[in-house]
Amino acid sequence: MMKVEYDDVSCRLFPHALENKSMTWYHSFPVASIRSWDEFRKTFLEKFSEDKTPSMILTKLSTLNFHKKEKIKEFN
Repeated sequence: MMKVEYDDVSCRLFPHALENKSMTWYHSFPVASIRSWDEFRKTFLEKFSEDKTPSMILTKLSTLNFHKKEKIKEFN
């Protein structure tokens, strides 16, 4: 990912990368309610990042199911 030096540039460019739920979420903020890129980044990640702790990854892996007639390529 490219390092952006200025918060205002990041804040202006980022919305163009959003779709669906994230775009709706973004537009739900009142104007000037987020004051910095770091604050926005933290808020965004809390909302949209997944829990990737080893225990959560193992839990997700243990619930995978290979369906009859499913090709290995599709399963992967």
